[in-house]
Amino acid sequence: MIRKEKNIDLPSFNGGGITSVAFSKDDSVMRFYVGDSNSPSNLFYYEIESGRSQQLTDVLNPEIQPQDLVKAEVIRFASFDGLDIPAIYYLPHQASSDNPVPALVWVHGGPGGQSRQNFNPIIQYLVNNGYALFSCKQ
Repeated sequence: MIRKEKNIDLPSFNGGGITSVAFSKDDSVMRFYVGDSNSPSNLFYYEIESGRSQQLTDVLNPEIQPQDLVKAEVIRFASFDGLDIPAIYYLPHQASSDNPVPALVWVHGGPGGQSRQNFNPIIQYLVNNGYALFSCKQ
């Protein structure tokens, strides 16, 4: 079979990230995971020709309310030497200028490591218990 390379227009999935893409042997079907900082990754099925997609899993514990989970934001702040430091920032829903909350710094990786806005249950637990969190590499 000769494969023709062409772009595939996928649904936006509400801004979630697509990972672990695989195709069927005849290239008619694609499977992948979609997740975000406030949603664990779920498995999807996508028919190339029709554009029909279907969510196959729902892995969020039913006792957790999706609206309680916090969406991360990429921010940058200046270092002492003026260098911009990127970080992923999680702000608890109850935090405001009138209701400040304590903050944690989640340091990870080495010179080649990176953080992504993936779901992390430990981070969500901390944020849902009132801690703002900055995730950045060392």
